[in-house]
Amino acid sequence: MLKVIIEMWPYGNEDRKHVLDSFEIINTGRGTSTTGEYVIRKNKKILGRVRGFPRKQKSARNLLYRALVEIEKQKVRPCSLED
Repeated sequence: MLKVIIEMWPYGNEDRKHVLDSFEIINTGRGTSTTGEYVIRKNKKILGRVRGFPRKQKSARNLLYRALVEIEKQKVRPCSLED
């Protein structure tokens, strides 16, 4: 599982930081040895999915990028657990 936390540090001051958003990227265990399947979750609500992720070829940053793209798509179309 990846925990993503987006913080704002006003004027670069860590003492004044506050969390703007956070979510989790969780491996479903349904992938293969070469491709992964992940759900994006916030407060136990599924925000989206990343399927067919080439886990041995791409980085965690690429998985984060794909998760962010999926979250933005879901603002238009909600995702259910059955998807």
